[in-house]
Amino acid sequence: MLETWEKVLAHASWRLWACDGARSEMVARIRKFLQIETRRGLKHHREGARGHEIVRWRSAVIDLVIRCVLEWASARVGGERAFRGAVLALGGYGRGELAPCSDVDLLFVHEGRASGAFQPFIEMTLHVLWDGGLVVGHSVRSVDESVELARQDVRVCTSLWEARRLWGEAWVVHRLRRRLEADVFEDVRQRRRVLEALREAWDARRTRMGGTALVQEPNVKEGVGGLRDWHVVGWVARIGYGAPSVRAWCAEGMTSGAAYELAHAAYDFLLRVRNEMHFTMGRRVDQLTLDVQPVVAEQLGYRDARGMCASERFMRDYYRHAHELHQFSEGLLERAWTDIHGPVARWDRVERREASRAQASLAAWFSRRRSRARVATFSPDLSHAPEPLFAIVRGHLVLRGDPPPGALWILHAFAVAQREQIPLSDELKWDIRRRLLDGAGDPSRSPEAYRLFLRLLEPRGRVASTLRQMHELGVLVRVVPEFGRITFLVQHDSYHAFTIDEHTLRALEALDRLARRGAAWDPEERRLSELFESVREVVPLYLGVLLHDIGKGQGSGHVPRGVRIAARVSRRLGMDERARQEVVFLVAHHLLMSHVSQRRDVTEESVLAEFIARITEGGRVTDLDQAMERLKRLTLLTYADMKGVGPGVWTRWKGAMLLELYERASEYLQRRLARSTDDAPWGERALEQIARELATEFPTEEVIHHLAQLPERYRRAATPERIAEHLRLIARLSERPVVIRWRLCPERSCTELSVCTFDQRGLFARVAGTLTAHGANILSADVYTRRDGIVIDTFWLTEVGVEQPIGPERWPRIERDLEAAVCGRLDVAAAVRMWRLRARRNRSKTSSRAPLPPIVRCDAEASAHCTVIEVKAEDMPGLAYAVAHALEALGVNIAFAKIATEKNLAFDVFYVTDATGRKLAPARVPLVERAIADAVRALSAPSLQPESAV
Repeated sequence: MLETWEKVLAHASWRLWACDGARSEMVARIRKFLQIETRRGLKHHREGARGHEIVRWRSAVIDLVIRCVLEWASARVGGERAFRGAVLALGGYGRGELAPCSDVDLLFVHEGRASGAFQPFIEMTLHVLWDGGLVVGHSVRSVDESVELARQDVRVCTSLWEARRLWGEAWVVHRLRRRLEADVFEDVRQRRRVLEALREAWDARRTRMGGTALVQEPNVKEGVGGLRDWHVVGWVARIGYGAPSVRAWCAEGMTSGAAYELAHAAYDFLLRVRNEMHFTMGRRVDQLTLDVQPVVAEQLGYRDARGMCASERFMRDYYRHAHELHQFSEGLLERAWTDIHGPVARWDRVERREASRAQASLAAWFSRRRSRARVATFSPDLSHAPEPLFAIVRGHLVLRGDPPPGALWILHAFAVAQREQIPLSDELKWDIRRRLLDGAGDPSRSPEAYRLFLRLLEPRGRVASTLRQMHELGVLVRVVPEFGRITFLVQHDSYHAFTIDEHTLRALEALDRLARRGAAWDPEERRLSELFESVREVVPLYLGVLLHDIGKGQGSGHVPRGVRIAARVSRRLGMDERARQEVVFLVAHHLLMSHVSQRRDVTEESVLAEFIARITEGGRVTDLDQAMERLKRLTLLTYADMKGVGPGVWTRWKGAMLLELYERASEYLQRRLARSTDDAPWGERALEQIARELATEFPTEEVIHHLAQLPERYRRAATPERIAEHLRLIARLSERPVVIRWRLCPERSCTELSVCTFDQRGLFARVAGTLTAHGANILSADVYTRRDGIVIDTFWLTEVGVEQPIGPERWPRIERDLEAAVCGRLDVAAAVRMWRLRARRNRSKTSSRAPLPPIVRCDAEASAHCTVIEVKAEDMPGLAYAVAHALEALGVNIAFAKIATEKNLAFDVFYVTDATGRKLAPARVPLVERAIADAVRALSAPSLQPESAV
């Protein structure tokens, strides 16, 4: 770009430097100059210029503008010497890495006694730059103030360390640097405080950004594996060790040259991606959101190929580079953190002879450190030698000597580390990576390697960390090459927060946590922990979790593809026939329990029968123990799968539904396969228990009458305690038209609301609408109507947007409005409309994306007595109310409802009948589907008239 830069200088010479006129003329010239040069930079970027080239070019262009303005302003306040200070570039601009639309950070620094021209000069400069179209952040400080702030704030410290003089008195800048050297970087305690602050900031940023580079919408600058990783390495190298660059630091034994080149290439790739984001959006943007990814991919030249769309191919490259950069950065920084409290060798940047001595000291220090790790037998730090090949040094596993021939020792290293519950040392990690990169051996080409791998899946609670480290070092894909197809593969939906490989590893971690039972867990996870402990063989379970999404690497229809891959992998690993069948079964049905528990009425006999038929493969599995093992493993896989999706996906309510399905299916299995001798009908057993419990409160005849008035589903689903409570509510109907009962359910993190009244058209919609207007989120609803017209509706509720029960302090007001709604005194539609207006205003602050079109499907086969309506739509305020209102306007009765939300998607299920209590006639189904879809679409329409709410 040298020839081009000469054109830029010529352009600046006649457009900027030739200006000696008024402020308005200077502003107009700056705007035109930046417009032309931005187009020039975009042209070079589109032609394939590297990321570094564009950011350096942009920095140099802005240098020309700012220096010109500074000269122009100084001429109007008495010249440069009247200023008696300097102007420094800070941050990315100071590093010479200014992205196309990034802010420009400036420091106006003076010696301590600002001249009278100082403030007018700054104001004149800034106003011209602002009006010229630059976003400029600035600070004004003396040398002493700058140094003191650097001692207190690590961000100021690193910013000043990278500061670059743009204009002004060189001696002021020299004085500032000398003071920083003496008071910050040459003060051992202060330098350690800076390093500790950098470590704290590193950990905080990692937590804030999701803990992994493999999030669905990464932040290119601040995210894990983002540009900031490289910046931190550079700061530690310079401040902690005095190395002039990351390359020089690495050259002194910190890592290999190949590793540095890979990381540097990754950093350049991220710069190029960020440049494209700025050029495309025309503003500063660092979040690579789902809607931006396809645009950036296309502009960077990615195209659809090999069953993957362009954005998926682009994001796979992004994750590969971000992962590489993070691995490199974290490895170096882990070494540096361990040295914070020890002697830190550093290069002196002022005295050359001190630099030479420090360089020799640093090299010697690394040589001693590596020797200690290698010759572990002679090290005083050696705790014990767990195997002939390995030793434990400083709590890390190291090799005793040089790596042996072949690569089987790599799997042995993971086995020893897993058994001893210690991490691999940095040196051992690099030995493994070098062995794999050099092609000197493959740890997966022998039956012994496969046996070793399967043994790694045996220790409960220790599998995930081992597989994660194998994956990070490139070993897992050697043993299971199929895992490479889902590595760094993003899922373009609003549900999954991570790439598929990261989701899989997090699912394994969730499973491992069940082996470490803790008192702080919720009841559902404690019960799942008990199930995990009772599973006899965990290898099929762990392998099933590892492979459950393996089919997603080969396009749509991932379940059948995954089944074929799972069969191939388990056979190659040498598993016996029964174990292979169990792995394949888990992969084939890994979505089954979440679907049934969240979208079906698990009290229905037909639902349970169909579910058990899947577990037993249509009756082929007749052994009760094998069937129960399958059910346990599938329950645990379902839990792990949900936990691995992302924050907030697993909730206690979903846990309760999952365990309810497990318990009912377990009872059903035992009744069918064990052929229970208790053949008494359920109604008779329940009636005896209820009659005994209520003998002093209700006559037996009244209990029998109550059960006879209700559908069979009620007698299956309601417990004796619940039936007794309902009878008490009915008894109070003689006193008031609506009887309401609240109950906190802390074990499910929700509130239960029971409403008992007399049947009327639109009752469910009125109640649901009133709850919506009060900001209550409906999780599930049971609707029972007796033949004599008495209605018992039960709702399970949380606060909207959070998994928290509706507190008792809110009950009286909701109860008053519920009674008013049922009695016709409350305009429910108006109340919902007002709440939606408030909710929409809040929503517009966080999302401008158009809602997804609704999908409505009626299923006449999913239930024995009802038509099941499934609604998948954008989660919007009042959605359940709108669907209920639309159904009841058509004379469709709601018998049961389950409401589920995943991130911004709602999955609502309604069990409905016609006015006669039968399934919907086939001819009515299209009309019902169309009415619901119209009602859902109306929710996102600009108009908020009452009619549009339904």
